[in-house]
Amino acid sequence: MRFYLQLFWSGLIGLFVIATKLLAIVRAVFMKLEKNRLIS
Repeated sequence: MRFYLQLFWSGLIGLFVIATKLLAIVRAVFMKLEKNRLIS
C-alpha cells in the first residue's frame, strides 16, 4: 500500500513538472509571436 502511494506521488510530481515546462514553452512562443506582431 505504501509503495503505491509513493508511486502515485512521484507520478503526480512528474506530471506537475511536465506541465510547468510546457507552460514555459507556450509562454515563450506567445512572447515571440507578440514581438513579431509588434515589429510588422
